Amino acid sequence: MINYTIRRLLLAVVILWGALTLVFAVVRLVPGDPVSVILGPDATAEEVADARRELGLERNVVIQYATFLGRVTQLDFGQSFRHNRDAFEMVIERLPATVTLALTAICIALVASFLLGIAAALRPRGVADRAISVLSLIGQSLPSFWVGIILLLIFARQLGWLPSAGNSTPQHLILPAVTLALPFTSILVRLIRSGLLEVLGEGYIQTARSKGLRESVVLFRHALRNMLIPVVTVAGLQLGALLGGTVVVEEVFSWPGLGRLLVDAIGNRDYTVIQAAIAFVTTAFVLVNLVVDLLYAYIDPRVRVVN
Repeated sequence: MINYTIRRLLLAVVILWGALTLVFAVVRLVPGDPVSVILGPDATAEEVADARRELGLERNVVIQYATFLGRVTQLDFGQSFRHNRDAFEMVIERLPATVTLALTAICIALVASFLLGIAAALRPRGVADRAISVLSLIGQSLPSFWVGIILLLIFARQLGWLPSAGNSTPQHLILPAVTLALPFTSILVRLIRSGLLEVLGEGYIQTARSKGLRESVVLFRHALRNMLIPVVTVAGLQLGALLGGTVVVEEVFSWPGLGRLLVDAIGNRDYTVIQAAIAFVTTAFVLVNLVVDLLYAYIDPRVRVVN
């Protein structure tokens, strides 16, 4: 297990380095000059030159890259061009709102998907199974921004049951969390249903039933435990994706999280904030995948042997 963990840690470091390099390159390839955005169209050539020198943009790109990597190791992404504040502090300031939204969404998705997946698997090809399968397929196909707008129109505008924007009360969390959870729920429902149907046909399940064990014991102690590996894998990957996928949902519901900060930074060509936000999301995604790999190996020791 120690060798497996070390290999996964080294792989995570390489992936993170590659992702940070890609972020550095893409940000600088995007059309638009941050200095022009900051100073406006009326700035003189001398003012533009002074600003570029102050921000380090006049340096060779290789030097900029080496400086960037050196500062990243110290969590120093520089000052925001637009707000004259530390970029990483701005990311950390918005982080609690995004984490709250993502964790709430994944909790909703896990509870709903297990309930619906089990209900569908216990009565295969029945009315409930067909309805759940169709609804999960539809839920997986709908874009999040469209779902969010429809939920706003129904529950906020027409019925007035829930607030439409902000995060000042727990009620503000419901609509964005449900919007974010819907595609994740749809994926897990189909995975849990197919996994349970496969496991319930195995010989050890028939043996457990022949011993006179209650159906609930057979289901929860034997069947569910043995189909958790793909669920854990997908859930871990989706948790990392949720942190990055909150951008659209946060914009629709005016949720003051990391996603809205990133959208504003892209609009203002605020390089340092863009790099800090994307680097943080990338790191979170890599770490979540690392935890999933280790958990995967713990659940199924055969993984350690193969890898």
